[in-house]
Amino acid sequence: MRKTPLRRKPWRKALGTPAQRLAFRLGVLAADNMTCVMERDRFAAIQIDGDLVKELSLGCEGPLQACHIISKRKLRELGHGADTIYSVDAAFTACERHHRRHDMGYERVPWERLPARCKQFVSRLGLSVLLERTYEEVRPPRKVRSGRWASEEEIREAEKP
Repeated sequence: MRKTPLRRKPWRKALGTPAQRLAFRLGVLAADNMTCVMERDRFAAIQIDGDLVKELSLGCEGPLQACHIISKRKLRELGHGADTIYSVDAAFTACERHHRRHDMGYERVPWERLPARCKQFVSRLGLSVLLERTYEEVRPPRKVRSGRWASEEEIREAEKP
């Protein structure tokens, strides 16, 4: 048996510069006041030593991260560059736990908790269709016919007298 050298795939070049990625992360955290979007309204006041009150976030775990509203992979596939992908408006702040659960689809960030700047970013790019797949609140109501979603034409025909 003849031995051949191991062939490896070349490393994929990282998008943007390290300084650009750092500025993006810090800008997103500053825009959201260093608070996870899932925990903004849920704080517990804990009394320590009589009068000192400390606010603790319930349910957050890990460091704060910048979570893209539309995945970087999808934006790259659509031909957007580093300036668009690493725009402060393209992401919101989430703790490590909520970022992971959002990306994996276990617990999506509710539509009403997303910052307005992220929603405007998506509409400026004309990618609202991608949000309809992720967030049910954006999706237009449809009727189900025989176990599948009805098309717009079928809905209009069914509503005619």
